[in-house]
Amino acid sequence: MVVKAVLIIEVVGRPAEYLKEALKTHVEGINKVKSTSVTNLKIADSKKIEGQEDAYSCFAEVEVQTESLSSLMELVFEFMPSSVEILSPYNLEFNSQEASMLLNDLSGRLHKYDEIAKLAKIQVQQLAARFQQMQQQGRPQLIISENLPPKPLIKSEKKSSVNIKKKSSKKKK
Repeated sequence: MVVKAVLIIEVVGRPAEYLKEALKTHVEGINKVKSTSVTNLKIADSKKIEGQEDAYSCFAEVEVQTESLSSLMELVFEFMPSSVEILSPYNLEFNSQEASMLLNDLSGRLHKYDEIAKLAKIQVQQLAARFQQMQQQGRPQLIISENLPPKPLIKSEKKSSVNIKKKSSKKKK
């Protein structure tokens, strides 16, 4: 069964000039998905997000054709559209085996995402505890800037200067 649908895929980021190109590259990946083809593509210009200092959004309207509902679901998982509209067929029919496969795939992916979220939460808690421990021990803290790699913030201390003499590299004959 051929399924035609429209996907709305959005991205947020900066700079504005980069977003449209990045979205175009992302959407081009749809053509690489087995049993899928893009039949129409419209990419909007980037727009500033109200209330945000330097953030922009951009979206693409992608009309696709897939060989099955399962292939369409694969696109949804891979490209995370904010909206999906099935254009045809008007009525979808599938047997209980196909429904079971779709639901098991959905369930498996949700479990995987849940596992990733739980692991990330544990790592954040561990980092927070480690950071707190370092603060209590009076160790240097990190300053994290948006544009620069982390640099240690070290309390000002007088450092003793050390003179190092180079040894002569002349060989004795």
